[in-house]
Amino acid sequence: MAALILVWRLIRRESAQPAISGFFGVGISALIAYIVGESKGYFLLGIWMSLFWAVVFALSILVRRPVVGYIWGWVNSHDRDWRGLRRAVLAFDLATFVWVLVFTSRFVVQQHLYDADQTGWLGVARIAMGWPLTAVAALVTYLAIRAAQRALHAHDAEETGNDRRGTTEASLNLMPTETDTDRPLIAVAVLASFVAFLDGSVVNLALPAIGREFGGGLALQQWVVDGYLLTLGALILVAGAISDQFGRLSVLRMGIVVFAVSSLLCALAPSGWVLVAARCLQGVGAAFLVPSSLAMINARFSGAEQSRAIGTWTAWTGTAFVIGPLLGGVLVDAVGWRWIFGVNIVPLAVTLYLTTKLPADEFRRRPIRRASTSSVRR
Repeated sequence: MAALILVWRLIRRESAQPAISGFFGVGISALIAYIVGESKGYFLLGIWMSLFWAVVFALSILVRRPVVGYIWGWVNSHDRDWRGLRRAVLAFDLATFVWVLVFTSRFVVQQHLYDADQTGWLGVARIAMGWPLTAVAALVTYLAIRAAQRALHAHDAEETGNDRRGTTEASLNLMPTETDTDRPLIAVAVLASFVAFLDGSVVNLALPAIGREFGGGLALQQWVVDGYLLTLGALILVAGAISDQFGRLSVLRMGIVVFAVSSLLCALAPSGWVLVAARCLQGVGAAFLVPSSLAMINARFSGAEQSRAIGTWTAWTGTAFVIGPLLGGVLVDAVGWRWIFGVNIVPLAVTLYLTTKLPADEFRRRPIRRASTSSVRR
């Protein structure tokens, strides 16, 4: 791959630095594998670099010098102005902490697979925990930067004494006030999507235990993962259309019930292919949870309140990809792999209860407006 990138960039007369860096990284990894004497040694550099960066980022939070903030300040020539603003520091602390979770989860999962001699799954885990987790952390970082920029702009406006303060106060007066159902709504949206995203990653560390109990080899283990992701990805757009047609709250409740029933079937599965079928059904339930929860937020909030609610939803649901492998490993070692599915019942029951606090009329189906014959003729 590095060779292809090098040739492509040379043809386009661009910098060859990315390709050279790729050669350098592959060379070091190959050297470590040669020294160790095993093919799995190729992954050691990445595993221990994940631990190194997790420690660096965690220490930066403890000393109140979040790495993300310093990188942003260096790139944008803001020096250390953000250091005097509590909101900016907290935002960068949160973003840095998410990166700590990403690096830690990579180290824990990949080190576990390395020690278990699961070289094939180690390669899969490196890919699966690469760009997806990076994308989640990058999204949280982007939201943190936006929060820091708002804090800096507000601080500058206050110091210069311009008219922004009056404009801000006027806009705040026009914003809708928080109702008693706003927090339950956000909690429902976060919990429903969190469980759906969690089950996409929590099963990874349970695959060896599932394989030992049911057999079936690598094919069964792949279907345990892919059966869920395939049905979720294939039906998520269809589920969104159904949600708009039959009512978001009703579809969300149906998704909760389907997801709960399928989770119990997964936990009680007597054979490997029954587990695969239950996982596919679980993906169907997840497909109804994600679009309905986000659509309910869009229907309730508008303007700045909508952006804030979506940011909260994104930040909390994004952590599911990080918590999943850690939670899966703990449950498998402590009580057995079946509990990674059984534990879903608790948050699903809480979510279903919270839906009773929401007004059903607000999330009913939208009537389809048809143009009258007279208007068409005009």
